[in-house]
Amino acid sequence: MHDSINNQLDTRDPIHIECAVWEAMVNHARSQLPFETCGVLIKPRHCRMYREFRPLMNLASDRLHSFQPDAQEWVALVMQAEREQHTLLLVHSHPGRPPIPSTDDADGIALSAALFDAYIIVSFHKDGAHHKITDGDPPDTRAYRLHASSTQHRHGSRHILFELAHITIVER
Repeated sequence: MHDSINNQLDTRDPIHIECAVWEAMVNHARSQLPFETCGVLIKPRHCRMYREFRPLMNLASDRLHSFQPDAQEWVALVMQAEREQHTLLLVHSHPGRPPIPSTDDADGIALSAALFDAYIIVSFHKDGAHHKITDGDPPDTRAYRLHASSTQHRHGSRHILFELAHITIVER
């Protein structure tokens, strides 16, 4: 999987997230430990800043190591975003792993990568185990821009490339 990650920082405009939205995203991930969470950040297409976080239910059979949003909730959200001309950014957490996309993450997002501006992983990984951060330390969080590769996996889905992106938290 690591060959799918470009560790050079994306040179495009940073991902701007309103502080209260950032806090809602992190608090949601923290509140669901030890399970993985998923959700989306939302912004109008003409706007630079993400101003809403919407948590999604994780229906994966193994919520400790994977995420799978509810299909109906997912379709409704994507259709609403298209209708309202909003941009989506996918968020999920890694309770016990670093904020690096796994092979399962890449396979899961391959079919829907074109729907997202970027992808954020909130990680509570510390010394090989998940933890609740209670001393005020922020989780390790990374953003990635998504790019479809010209290669395909053996089962036919597109290979996704993850390019590190800068995040800017903006006070309102």
